[in-house]
Amino acid sequence: MNPRIPIPFLEHPRRSFDIKTFIEIRVGLISWLLFDVAFLVKQYDRYGYVTDSMWLIVAFQSFYVVDALWFEDAFFSTMDVAYVPLTSGVLIFSRTDGSGFMLDMGNLVWVAFFYCLQARYLVSNPVTLGPLSVAGVLALKGVGYYIFRSANLQKDKFKADDPSVRGTTCNRPEFIFDVLTRTY
Repeated sequence: MNPRIPIPFLEHPRRSFDIKTFIEIRVGLISWLLFDVAFLVKQYDRYGYVTDSMWLIVAFQSFYVVDALWFEDAFFSTMDVAYVPLTSGVLIFSRTDGSGFMLDMGNLVWVAFFYCLQARYLVSNPVTLGPLSVAGVLALKGVGYYIFRSANLQKDKFKADDPSVRGTTCNRPEFIFDVLTRTY
């Protein structure tokens, strides 16, 4: 189940509009971002200022959404929407999550309304971190993002069967935690 609308004049290999991907990436993530911004405005409206913790939440979650939209091609190798190339160059939907009520409702409701709960909490309970804590959070986020992005790009190349990825340190980036915590 992968609802698509065929578009014959589209030059993209899939030559169709994927409803499931549109709901997941465009509607779900962008509505999450809009809720975050609305909560930031509400905090300013209520207190006359925006706390540094609210700025961090909105900035990090906005960065995540923009990153997902920027690296959208890598999204097609994820479990949610996995397209497998055939030898003829045509892409097909593999046996992973099919589009249905649970996945679409999750993307329309869960992502938008529940992923923004941190910002909603900060509207009612403002927290000021201070410069040292903000610097620590930014440093930790930077290291975490580097690991996240490099592992996902390597995973995407590995799934695309890029020979330059073979023999690298971690062919299964989802197990990076196991590698880091292994005791000998």
